[in-house]
Amino acid sequence: MSKFLLSTFIVALSFFTAARAQEIHRVGTADERAAKITEWMKETLHLTQDQIGPVTEINRRYAQMMDDLTYSAGTHADKMHQAKANDHAKEAELQKIFTQDQFTAYKKKKAVLREQLKEQAEAAQGTRY
Repeated sequence: MSKFLLSTFIVALSFFTAARAQEIHRVGTADERAAKITEWMKETLHLTQDQIGPVTEINRRYAQMMDDLTYSAGTHADKMHQAKANDHAKEAELQKIFTQDQFTAYKKKKAVLREQLKEQAEAAQGTRY
């Protein structure tokens, strides 16, 4: 019986891992996500040519850190805590590059996007059951 449970667990885990990999692939690679974020920032915040390079590098680095965090060991709570810390660190780096007006606009637009994602997640949760 023990071998059966172990086998069932392994099969279930492999399905979960494959599904998670497909979900991550659907949102793109770290470089693709970083490029989309940078493009959004260029259009929304009207970045100067001097800002684009450093902002691109910051977005690329933090997108890769998010991928690394996603695949790392640890509890969901630990990963969420680390993701939040990474987000604060990224904001601190961006604040050094953005003008005050750009940073204020970035924070406001980010809050709106976060609220929209929260609403989408809540709506999706309601349709699951």
